[in-house]
Amino acid sequence: MKALVTTGKGGVEIHTVELPTFGDADVLIKVHSVAQNPTDWKTVALRREEGNIIGCDFSGVVVKMGREVPSELRFIGERVAGIVHGGIGKNGAFSQYVSVPAALLFSLPDSWSFEHGAQLGVACFTACQCLYQYLHLPTPLGIPESVPEEFILVWSGATSTGQYVIQFAKLSGLRIITTCSPRNFDLVKSLGAELVFDYADSYTFKHILTATQGRLTMAVDCHCAGTSLMQVPKSFGESGGNLAALLPIKSHIPSVKTEFILAYSIFGLAIEFPFIVEAHQAHYENAIKYAALVTKLISTVPIQTIAMKVYPKGLESVSEGFQYMQDGRVHAEKLTYQIEDTPGL
Repeated sequence: MKALVTTGKGGVEIHTVELPTFGDADVLIKVHSVAQNPTDWKTVALRREEGNIIGCDFSGVVVKMGREVPSELRFIGERVAGIVHGGIGKNGAFSQYVSVPAALLFSLPDSWSFEHGAQLGVACFTACQCLYQYLHLPTPLGIPESVPEEFILVWSGATSTGQYVIQFAKLSGLRIITTCSPRNFDLVKSLGAELVFDYADSYTFKHILTATQGRLTMAVDCHCAGTSLMQVPKSFGESGGNLAALLPIKSHIPSVKTEFILAYSIFGLAIEFPFIVEAHQAHYENAIKYAALVTKLISTVPIQTIAMKVYPKGLESVSEGFQYMQDGRVHAEKLTYQIEDTPGL
């Protein structure tokens, strides 16, 4: 098969490689579309190994199943989407085929295109880990009849993960406060945000304290850099609370407890790159539930997808997409590639 692999010198090339191996509980997927994440280009730049297939987010069709995969879970020809820990070995999303645990896939309804489905993996699993695994919020399918109107802060709500955190939190009955660039205010409000503030305003934390009357107890930081490191913890009330962070940061305020959320932990395996994280079998078991939850939501609830920028030449365009992202030009959009658009395939 054709795949985009690392050169070991900070670049990528399209090579012919062997199909990925898959175990008894895995499925082999013919990839249709892939979506780009910051971790993709950062892995290429920082992990200088040759021959690793890059990419995490994908959508496609199940073509083979392991012996232990039950027929009621998956079937040949099923349209699916998911995530793989790309860039560290011979199994990555930016390729013609990918191998994934059968239980960790979203089943795509016919109303969802492969291009839109490709954006679900990292963003949705991360959103679920933040909201349900760490903050222990009720899922949209398990909301009690009486839900207290609690605030949650989503810093950088126009990011890919931020957009899904806002929508899922809203479905769980929370009142959403978020930050973003003023040009994206209307976008995040359409997703369900009640209050929106400019992330570049150094007094945003004061506005949040006033709006919540000092009652904020939970937040998700989708940026974890610059002013968010100071502003997010200072947005909490005096009693503090819990902060889900997408990078391994620590709050400077002791009463604000921080948890690092890494989507790769859904496989239940120890992680050595990009950060060292112990294996958590519970994360795998939770992810099975989240895969079923997201499958249900995208089939029954109007979920707003992230705007796409689709590159015309498939895998051949990825280097251009990397540069576009490194230059800081990505704004509330998902860079997407269709594998079949790759010249020569």
